[in-house]
Amino acid sequence: EMTQINQQSRHLIEQTIQNVRTITRDLLPATLEHFGLVTAIQETCELLNNHNRLKIDFQAQLPESRLSPHIELAVYRIIRELLNNTYKYAE
Repeated sequence: EMTQINQQSRHLIEQTIQNVRTITRDLLPATLEHFGLVTAIQETCELLNNHNRLKIDFQAQLPESRLSPHIELAVYRIIRELLNNTYKYAE
């Protein structure tokens, strides 16, 4: 019985660690910081396309120069929330 409890505890800890990593990546992905908004959104769309039935065809028409980090982060989070809500409520 102790072995089973130990295994369940390890599994829960591993799940928690994975969830924290996912949340951290979603809130401020390294791609956004290093490569910009368009690349971060493309990466997010690719990840979602690999794990969902709906497919996203992302196209961007932004200037070559980067926006301020605060604006990029705000826009990224808005788009991420829109995508999450679409997948959550789409039939």
